[in-house]
Amino acid sequence: MQEAQRRYAEKIQRENPKAEVMEVTHEFKHEPWKAYDLTVIFDDIVGRIFSDFQPDQADFVVRKSLLQTPSILRFQRDHPRLYYVVTDRSLMANATYRSTLSQMLRVRKEIEAGRLPDDERGEAAGVEAIVSSLLPSQKTVEACGSEASGPGDTPSLESPLVEVEPEGVDTQD
Repeated sequence: MQEAQRRYAEKIQRENPKAEVMEVTHEFKHEPWKAYDLTVIFDDIVGRIFSDFQPDQADFVVRKSLLQTPSILRFQRDHPRLYYVVTDRSLMANATYRSTLSQMLRVRKEIEAGRLPDDERGEAAGVEAIVSSLLPSQKTVEACGSEASGPGDTPSLESPLVEVEPEGVDTQD
C-alpha cells in the first residue's frame, strides 16, 4: 500500500511540479493483533453480546458496556471499525458471516505460521477464503449451529467447522 501511495505522489508531482506532496508520519504505531488474540477477543465478544444482553437492548448500550473490560477496550482503541462490526448483533447472528470471519482468521494464522506468504498471494488466499464461504456455488465452510436468537443461544466465531459440498456441483480440481 505504501508503495502505491509513493507512486501516486510521484505522479502528482510530475503532473504538477508546484504541487506540494506531504508525507504522513504516525507517531503512534501499534503492532497488529495476532490471529490467536483476535480469535480470543472475538469469541469473548460474540459470546457476551448474545448472553449478557437482552435482544431489545440497543447495540450502543452493548458496545458501551463491553468497553468496561480492559482487553475489549484495548481492542476497540486499536481496531475501532472491526470492533463496531464484531459487536453488531444482527451481523454476528448470521452463521455465514461468522464463518467468513473465521476463514479470514484461519488465513491470518497460516500467514503467521509461515505456511502462506505475507504478500499478494496471502491476500489472495484470504479473498478466496471469504468468497468460498459466501458463494453457495463453491465448496463452502459453514459454522455449525443455528443463528442466535437471544440470550442462552450463543454462537461462537470458532464453532466447529464443517465442510459442506453443494449437491450436484463438482468441486474437484
